[in-house]
Amino acid sequence: MRHDLRSRLHHTKPSLWAALTLAAAVAATSAVAIANAEGGGHNARPDKAKSCSSSSACFQETNTSSGVAIEGNASNNAGVSGSSTSYYGVLGQSSGSFAGVGGYNYDAASGASGVYGQSENGPGVYGFSQSDYAVVAAGNAYVSGLIYTGGACQDGCSKTRKMLSFVPRASQPTIDDVGESTLHAGATRVALAHDFANAIDTQKPYVVLLTPEGDASLYVTNRTATGFDVREIGGGHSSVPFAYRIVAKPFAVADERLPFKTIKSASAVEGR
Repeated sequence: MRHDLRSRLHHTKPSLWAALTLAAAVAATSAVAIANAEGGGHNARPDKAKSCSSSSACFQETNTSSGVAIEGNASNNAGVSGSSTSYYGVLGQSSGSFAGVGGYNYDAASGASGVYGQSENGPGVYGFSQSDYAVVAAGNAYVSGLIYTGGACQDGCSKTRKMLSFVPRASQPTIDDVGESTLHAGATRVALAHDFANAIDTQKPYVVLLTPEGDASLYVTNRTATGFDVREIGGGHSSVPFAYRIVAKPFAVADERLPFKTIKSASAVEGR
């Protein structure tokens, strides 16, 4: 019987023999996969993923449609971590309508950062755009230090060397507008610019600061949602130009004044 079986296998066509060999290999691979699933054998994930952290589980997957997809799952470590001695630790680029690098915190009660940046000698988070805003905040922005703006200057500036200016601080949310007008025979009416009036809360009072550009003393009266009157003190009839600054409350913004708020530090939130 065995001799007849061997003789038949020996004379079997090569294609059939290859099929039998492939079936045997698949069976052996399946047996190894089952053993791994039951706890035997080696870990199916790449060994390189072990370097993410001692207490995190992560893997790297190459996808022809999305490039390299990295997913991290850690209880007390970064979901995705990147480091480099000569380039960006994590670099994200996108030619579509979504961000190159996006972060989101799914636990609203934790107060953790969606994206966290830290640097000992450079920007913690750096944004650059050639045609639009480098950084966009859809919500409120909190800065524990000063806010600087850098721009060009007539002397001493270059492409990399800018003159810094400081953003002023206010005790409450305000929006300003400036302009110039002229007093005619001791009185004039100044209308609020349409775009400015559209941006302020017209139900709240605003302040007007005057600077006469001639020999006259002026005051403001009859402030309304559309404009204000400027008159000369003492009923004078001077005709002089003047500059003005309007300080108003922005539309749909809470009217707070130097509120106390508890801000969690990055080290406390991130468990460092």
